[in-house]
Parts: sequence; C-alpha cells; structure tokens
Amino acid sequence: MAYIRRLPPQKWNAVVRLPNGKRRSLTHPLRKVVADWAKDIERDNARGVTRDPKAGRITVGEWHERWRATRLLEPSTLAGYESRWRTHIEPVWKTVPLNTITRTDVQAWVRAMVDAGVGPRVVQQSVAVLSSLLAVAVAENLIPANPAARLKLPRAPKPPDRYLDRDVEFPALLAALTQGRDRLLVDFACHTGLRWGELTGLRASRINWLRGIVHVVDVWTPAGRREYPKRRASRRDIPLPEHLKEPLRQMYSGPEDFLFAADGGQPLHEANWRNRVWVPALKTAGINYLPIHAMRHTAASWLVMDGVDLFRVQALLGHESITTTMRYAHLAPAAFDQIQASWKGRQNDVDPPVTHGLQEGDTG
Repeated sequence: MAYIRRLPPQKWNAVVRLPNGKRRSLTHPLRKVVADWAKDIERDNARGVTRDPKAGRITVGEWHERWRATRLLEPSTLAGYESRWRTHIEPVWKTVPLNTITRTDVQAWVRAMVDAGVGPRVVQQSVAVLSSLLAVAVAENLIPANPAARLKLPRAPKPPDRYLDRDVEFPALLAALTQGRDRLLVDFACHTGLRWGELTGLRASRINWLRGIVHVVDVWTPAGRREYPKRRASRRDIPLPEHLKEPLRQMYSGPEDFLFAADGGQPLHEANWRNRVWVPALKTAGINYLPIHAMRHTAASWLVMDGVDLFRVQALLGHESITTTMRYAHLAPAAFDQIQASWKGRQNDVDPPVTHGLQEGDTG
C-alpha cells in the first residue's frame, strides 16, 4: 500500500515498497501526480513487472537518437518528423529525463506553442512525434505511462476544397500555359486526379497505349522514385483520357522516359514548377491562388457532378477509404433531391400558399 503525505511547502510525497523490500518515492506539487504514479507502481508489482528506476533517467534527446534509428518510415515522413523535432521538441525537451515528464508539463508546452502563434496542425504534428517517442519508452518499460497521450489539442479548421470551374477557369488556365508539356500536365491531372508525385514519377512504359490504360505504380519523392506496395489502393489502373492519347505519345522518346519531365529528362520539381509555371498561369487567367493539389480536387469534383458514383471516383483517385471520397458527395447532381422533394411535398399541403406577410409587390 502506498504511503502519501503532504510536505511543506505545498508538495506531496508518495512512497511505495517494492517486492524486494526496497522503497521508491516521488515528490511533486500535485497530489494526483504522485497518487497516479504510486498506483502504476503497485499495478506493476501485482503483475510481476519490474522497472529499473534509473532507466527512466535517460533524457528525451538521448532517447530520441535511439528511437530515430528504429523508425521504418518513408523519407518524406521522416523529414517531417525531424523538422518538428528540431523546431518545437528539441529546444524544450532535449535535456529533460523521461521519468520526470508529466501530463501537465506536456499540456503546458502545447499551451505555449499556441500562445506563440504556432498553427494547430503543426502543434498536432509536434505532439504526435513526442507521443510516439514516449509510447516506445513505455513499451520498453522505461516509464509507466505516456504523458503526451490523449491531450487537449487545438483543432485545425479544414479549408473548403477548391476546384477549377470547368467552363471558365479551366479553359482560361490552359490558354495561359505557354508550354505544351505544361498544358498537357494540367489537362491530364484535372481529368485523372493523379497526385503530384504520381504525375512526376509516371514513365511512358507504365502506359498501355493500345488499351488506353495508365498503370499508377511509381511515385516520385524527395528521396527518389519508389514503387507503391502491391496491396495499397494507391497502386491502381486508370483509363487514359482519349483526347490526350496522341499528344502524350509524342512527348517521349523512350519507354523509360518520365512523361512529364523537366529539361534534361529529370522529374519536375514541385516548388520550381509551382513558382515558374503554375502561379504565373493562374495570375494570367485571373484565377485566385489555388494549390497544385486543386487539380486532384478538380478531377474528383467534375466526375461527381457528372453523376459518377463515389466508388468509381475512389478507385480512380486511389483513396484507401470511401470516407475520404465522401467529401465530394455534396456535389452529386441528385444529392439533395429527396430533401427538396420533401420540402415541396410539405409546401403543397399548405392551402392557401404561405406568403410570410408579404403583399404583392413587396420586396421585404
């Protein structure tokens, strides 16, 4: 049974006796912290789990080096982890021992980031990195619980999906593109919905010109070309837009050529293409700024508005879950038919028609 007592000034101390007869103690300003700590120790004792008190003294920085070496992540994902570590985690936690971190400490860190103007998404990502690091420490029996789990985090408002208007913006954008290759890329992306890495990693050998099928297998990343795993939905076959078949065939000289290549045959660099081609074309066409990813939204939106069912759109885009594709459901031509019919039926039951107090000629 743990012994908890109050110490001056305004501190609490818990003492727990271990099965080997030794004692462990913790002092903290909050009674709940020492009480929860004591319960964890007693629970471990009952399960026969032993934890070396000295093991948790390793600092977050030291543990990060060991944790990082075990990560099996895509290079781009790992680069994002490292960015959050250097910017927001390392300056605060590097020298802090793992076993001294409390939930209150981590929540205070979140509060400090919010007060400093750090965006909600960056805060969420930073906490996710720290929580992942500490979760492994729990699994290794270095600390009893993850103090970064299930915190109250700021919510990132989700901006509405923007897509190109088919009758005005899309033709204007194509007309503003001076290079044929860039025009074909935008036309192709706005019909197929390929991601940027899929566009720039697409080789001529991945197209079955006879059947008009595009095998989406390769993706270009900052670390180079990689192939999608065979069981991923991203690995898929999609139709080749008929009006682009011949123009695309004239763009390459060999089957291993990248279809949308920069000068010299290398894959296009996203930031360079965006600043040199995409943004100037938007300005010339009189279109407010859209991210490159809007071409993918455009493909999905047009299809749904034409009545293509969401499962076919999901297959085209390579979404793992239909839930992701449901974001376009409101664009379906019959999306509100039943609601409108219900309202109309109710209105027909009203006799005489409701005028809401307006007389003929009134504008309200």
